[in-house]
Amino acid sequence: MMDEAATGYDLIIRNGELVDGTGAEPRRADIAVRDGRVAAVGPLAGATARTEVSANGRMVTPGFIDVHGHSDVGLVLNPGCHSKVIQGITTEVMGNCGFSPFPLLENNRNYLLDPEGVPVDWASAEEYFDHVSKRGVGMNAVPQVGHITVRSAVLDREDRPATGREIDRMRELVRNAMEAGACGFSTGLDYDPSTRSDLEEIVSLAEVAAEHDGFYSSHLRGYS
Repeated sequence: MMDEAATGYDLIIRNGELVDGTGAEPRRADIAVRDGRVAAVGPLAGATARTEVSANGRMVTPGFIDVHGHSDVGLVLNPGCHSKVIQGITTEVMGNCGFSPFPLLENNRNYLLDPEGVPVDWASAEEYFDHVSKRGVGMNAVPQVGHITVRSAVLDREDRPATGREIDRMRELVRNAMEAGACGFSTGLDYDPSTRSDLEEIVSLAEVAAEHDGFYSSHLRGYS
């Protein structure tokens, strides 16, 4: 469909085999982009753009969504997210398996990130989001707050069920992350220290995510 008001675009991708994600059959089409958004799709022979790319013999699709990724630290190491973008991935759900880069408190500050050699100047989810947004991130990020990070922040690696007071503290940390912009809560029930949690603890924390319209994703407690 041609944008009749257009006198020119920023980018036109020409003659690609378009698979638009709707379930429709692939079709030959041009795609015009203005201000970072798709402005027109169709035969655009009369349109002009500052940049034109030939996609002849290639397939053009919307960006792929990786629903299970671990680029939380990668956003700090490589904000351009090149390894994802070159695969066509433009959105990643991260913070999976109970691992998230926040909250980082005294008990767990060096627990998860030191092996990566990453300089950490944040503690809360809000501070982490501010840190990565200032660096300019090359894909859409859908962050979760992880149970392993939350539990180790409160109990370190203690091998016992959490007390009611400790669960309340973990709920507070999950709530803070959700209010800052986390989209869900994840567990890694096959990994230490999530292995030491009981059902009551997991349900109580997942309830906080649900109160903020967040989702819950689980790494199973055991594959066998």
